Amino acid sequence: MSARRLNSMAWPVLILGLGLMLAACDGDNFVQANPTMEVGVERIEFGAVAVGASAQRSLIVQNRGRNDLNLFGSFAGQDAGVFSLAEAELLIPAATQAEVQVIFTPEQVRRYEATLVLEGNDPDRPRVEVELGGDGYRQGILEVTPEEIDFGLVAAGRVAVEQVTIHNAGNGVLVVERIALSEDSPVDFQVLNSTQTPASIPADGRILLNVAYRPGIDSQPPDPGRLIIEASDPVNPSEEVLLKAQLNRAPLPDAGPDQEVQPLSLVELDASASSDPDGDEPLTYEWSLVRRPEGSGAVLDTEDQVQVSFVPDLVGVYEAQLYVTDSTGLRSLLPDRVSVVALPAEQLLVELVW
Repeated sequence: MSARRLNSMAWPVLILGLGLMLAACDGDNFVQANPTMEVGVERIEFGAVAVGASAQRSLIVQNRGRNDLNLFGSFAGQDAGVFSLAEAELLIPAATQAEVQVIFTPEQVRRYEATLVLEGNDPDRPRVEVELGGDGYRQGILEVTPEEIDFGLVAAGRVAVEQVTIHNAGNGVLVVERIALSEDSPVDFQVLNSTQTPASIPADGRILLNVAYRPGIDSQPPDPGRLIIEASDPVNPSEEVLLKAQLNRAPLPDAGPDQEVQPLSLVELDASASSDPDGDEPLTYEWSLVRRPEGSGAVLDTEDQVQVSFVPDLVGVYEAQLYVTDSTGLRSLLPDRVSVVALPAEQLLVELVW
């Protein structure tokens, strides 16, 4: 076959091949349009985040391909549970980009590390990993001082006051949620402040509490009490202050039984039945004649002895009052009184007749 004839037959074949090549380049039936996933960073560092709070960072994912990118995110690693995504699945159209929102919520004060795994329908790069890191820290730190208060020996009817400091040693706000005495604390322990809870304490701020032991006339030696403070410190949410005290109970005066006597007879009053429940003896005595008939000049022969006497000089009611003081100097909270009624030996009846 001649060269001329070969060339004339090759032209149609060449033209057909060129057409097929062009169709392969431009025709939709011959080119697979794929998405292309590109991620700009290999690591995201959240820094220090307060325990219980959350921090959010944005990750830019680009689709440089000619088709939609279907993206799915998940986490791997021991600390994966403290990381999350605002949206786990995203569709990124061709030639666009999107922000993937990554959230870090630490649960404890420590370092956290995990891996964000992005998987998509890019056949050339179906999986991208981004390292994640962050630290949990305490925003508010609860410190309570002192750990124990000993009010010492407190006399009944008096009050002893000590101070408790609630300090926020952290670098963020501490919320004090509860200030209370435990249910088993004796009623004589009291918190004097009117601090309303919840109460916010700024960094390095303080709340001062006045705590009192106030025993009454019927109080008994107390068991220990506990002051409880609860706050938003995730590591140390509660502190207790031990409360202790010793009670000096007041002595009990006894002026003896009431009496009926004749006028001008000697009346003897005896306080020997007086006592001190704590055994703080000897006692000292303080008598006084607080009531007598009008015009009477009766007086006690003495006022500081266990036994005293007086002479009722008129018919009527006399009343003596007794205080006692124990060896610690504590006086009885209330006095005891004894009544003496002076009556004549014979009754005289007078009748007037008209």
